Amino acid sequence: MSQSLWETRAMSGLAAHVAPAFTAAVFASAYLLFAVQPLFTKLALPMLGGAPNVWNTAMVFFQATLLLGYLYAHFIASRFSLRAQATIHLAVMGAGLVFLPFAAPSGATPPANGAQSFWLIGMMAMVIGAPFFALSANAPLLQRWFSHTAHPSAHDPYFLYAASNIGSIASLLLYPVLLEPTLGISTQARMWTVGYIILIGLLAVSAACVAGRGGAAVEAAAKSARATARRSGPFWWILIAIAPSGLMLSVTTHLTTNVAPSPFLWVAPLALYLLSFVFSFSGAGEIWRKRTVMLFPGAIAFSAIANAVWVDDPLSSSLMPLALFFLVSLACHGELARSRPEAERLTRFYLCMSLGGVIGGAFVALAAPLIFPDVWEYPLLLTAAAFVIAACNQTDKGAMIAPPIALMLAAVLFGAGAGMIEGAPARLVLAANVTLAFGAAYVGFKNCNNAVLFAASVAALLANTMAIGARNHNAYGELILRERSFFGVSKVYRADADEGPVHILVHGAIVHNLQLRTPEGEKTPLAYYSFEGPFGQVIAGLRRLKGSLKVASVGLGAGALACHAKAGEDWTFYEIDPHVADIARDDRWFSYLARCAPAAPVKIGDARLALAAEQRAGAPKVDLIVVDAFSSDSIPAHLITREALALYRDRLTSDGIIFFHTSNRYLDVVSVASRIAADAGLQSRVIRFEPETSGPLGPMISRASAVVVGSDAVISKLSEGHDGWLIESPSPYVGVWTDDYSNILGAMAAKFSNDRQARIARQQAHDAFAQVP
Repeated sequence: MSQSLWETRAMSGLAAHVAPAFTAAVFASAYLLFAVQPLFTKLALPMLGGAPNVWNTAMVFFQATLLLGYLYAHFIASRFSLRAQATIHLAVMGAGLVFLPFAAPSGATPPANGAQSFWLIGMMAMVIGAPFFALSANAPLLQRWFSHTAHPSAHDPYFLYAASNIGSIASLLLYPVLLEPTLGISTQARMWTVGYIILIGLLAVSAACVAGRGGAAVEAAAKSARATARRSGPFWWILIAIAPSGLMLSVTTHLTTNVAPSPFLWVAPLALYLLSFVFSFSGAGEIWRKRTVMLFPGAIAFSAIANAVWVDDPLSSSLMPLALFFLVSLACHGELARSRPEAERLTRFYLCMSLGGVIGGAFVALAAPLIFPDVWEYPLLLTAAAFVIAACNQTDKGAMIAPPIALMLAAVLFGAGAGMIEGAPARLVLAANVTLAFGAAYVGFKNCNNAVLFAASVAALLANTMAIGARNHNAYGELILRERSFFGVSKVYRADADEGPVHILVHGAIVHNLQLRTPEGEKTPLAYYSFEGPFGQVIAGLRRLKGSLKVASVGLGAGALACHAKAGEDWTFYEIDPHVADIARDDRWFSYLARCAPAAPVKIGDARLALAAEQRAGAPKVDLIVVDAFSSDSIPAHLITREALALYRDRLTSDGIIFFHTSNRYLDVVSVASRIAADAGLQSRVIRFEPETSGPLGPMISRASAVVVGSDAVISKLSEGHDGWLIESPSPYVGVWTDDYSNILGAMAAKFSNDRQARIARQQAHDAFAQVP
């Protein structure tokens, strides 16, 4: 009797600590799970040239591994006793330690032509797959174990899912604000390993709380929950989860293409995605769901109007897609929370949710770049989400929403395709879209109710705006070529100027190059590459000092830089995107290479890897390295680090120089380049060029900035006679970037501060004082 009393008291004492123990384990597991995502993706980013799609591809890997983890959790939860589950899972967690601390495999080289996504997925599976798989199973297993405790909330353990997502959000927010700006990748990896070991201890404590339990009381609670729970089929759980997951990656692609591929922008959509789970699975989840469904149609209409009125405004191009995506996530995840099953089917529920997430992510990251020539997946997913949300209260969902969805998707596809065809009248395209949209609305009204009618109407408005707006609001001209690859969407437009036809190369939303397509003008480099601008000034100055040049250009674009070459000089171009290289070499689109340097080799692949291979092979050194590779609107971070600069110096002659093209709308790349130059003991000059607009080609020449780096003697000689070549102190927000450390947030803060103007004023005052006898 005393023994039984002692056991009862022990179990009562243990029960008091059940909720804190499980909450701590769930929180820590989610924190580690989402900390490793931006960390390892940043580690892999340099291997693929800083392409924005690296994050989306990595997310597909993470989602697929999460699905495998949920499948494993469902299997052992339905086949083994609680004690056996704990033993098996702790062993799996321990096996993950073999792969820690993780690091990029030495000598890993992606394929030069295609299959980059699958190479990246394979590399991530090899390096981080095992510990990530083990972590993925924790959330459903811990919630299932908690349902077998004596805690009063054991019958409804979904509150732990909110705790899990809070841990995930904390991890994502801390990474760009605290971890990335202060710690290197290798240090972060070691800290993550320590956290992983601590988590194993927390899991052991949680397992001890449920050892030997699972009796009649638990089964009675499960039967009671089954009697009152709202049952939904697995297919519906999967369907609801597709749109938020796909839209998350689609919005991420938009942000990283127009700013920079970095954790700072990766985590924003993912954090909102997770925050919607927190709200949906909280006590007020149903209230959030109802309010969101009411706001959603109006939000779509406002987004469409904003897209039409404020074409390039940051509010419409960044904040509105994020806000609309958050509403979709709240509505869809609110429906998932409302239809969640009893604890007995918990692991199956999470498995279906995860499968939907994988389908949505794979559609955007893997299928869409192969299927669509442009980013059409965003309006498609948004339109589908409108019907899914509107149909959530219907009884026979599939039969009712299928016809209007089919008509609505036809409207989007027709508008997106026909709106870009040469000579297609915008009014005809609009009429066809409206006809299909009204057909969708009518079928929706007949099959469902007024909510579907309204959702179909506003979705049609958005589809028409996005499909036709690209043509009506396009300042570039007539689209004549569009190519999409792992590295983004490249477009060539044709416009008519007073001097003749002009071809324009656009990557994402950034104009990269122009060419005047006349016999007299096609050898004249335009945009950033004019003879009067930084490129022309530096190349002409270096040629005066050294004579004939040997040049390595990191980045090709349309090939305008080739027209700075002189007969007998040796120029080599490095381009990571084969589609861009094909565009530059095909004189139907651009003829710079064909007219100015037809024999210049173009090497496909990451420039750092190619330059390092040449260095090992003892290739002749060069006089000038031009770093003009751009991912989104910025030089990829791995091309402007301490180690990258050391490689460039090794490839240079003793009196050679490095030219960094630093033009950027959002980041202070000038400070990044100046900082690594000072760190290496080299001199640098900043060139800020404002073109004259009065000449015949003036409107086709862009303002530009650049940083020239070299030895004291060479830079001093080169800068003689150039009053506009300035010595600028780097912003205090920007430190020395290395392969182990870079801080996009600091470069962004520096760009939008007033430090630059203050530094220039101080330097001018210093120069004036220095000239006083």
